Amino acid sequence: MDYQHKSASKISTGDKFGKLSVLVRADKPKTKTFRDKMAYFICQCDCGAEVEKSSRYLLDNRNTKVMKSCGCEASSYTAQKNKDNSKHLLTTDRRYMVWSQMKQRCTNPKHNFWDRYGGRGIKVCERWLEPAPYGFYNFIEDMGERPDDKYKSGRSKYTIDRTDTDGDYTPENCRWATYKQQWETRHIYIKQKNAKLNN
Repeated sequence: MDYQHKSASKISTGDKFGKLSVLVRADKPKTKTFRDKMAYFICQCDCGAEVEKSSRYLLDNRNTKVMKSCGCEASSYTAQKNKDNSKHLLTTDRRYMVWSQMKQRCTNPKHNFWDRYGGRGIKVCERWLEPAPYGFYNFIEDMGERPDDKYKSGRSKYTIDRTDTDGDYTPENCRWATYKQQWETRHIYIKQKNAKLNN
């Protein structure tokens, strides 16, 4: 028994391979090539497309990352892989770390500074809370590019600052500011708070 009959005998109409359902066996090709030794089947993908696949493809279990399909699943896998790679590249962007830490301070009770932020009611606007990378893109779109000034170590002189220390992280209440500017903002805030307590 040749390879064609061995493999074909394991496949029947209605069998399911990943997203592919076997409809009928295809006609044997007329050309004398390696393809002649394969049994081919017309299959319908879950997405609705009809394709012709060899018994070798249907029975091959070596690639477990991509489900058998008309090709739609491979496209989806590639798109997701590209998205994951894009997200990985973003994590090396220092602005991404500013955005990520801002969210962590306000949403993660285990964060070291939770008591100063989320613990006392400071929130992040919904646009910036969207999952990566979309929330980050929204953040940069609203905040603009961070100024290029850096210390000799390469660390940026600017980070995110809330003009109203009791306000949330929103486009209207945030700016790129130096540590000196942030200290001045907090100093004014503390003086105003103390003045209210003394009245």
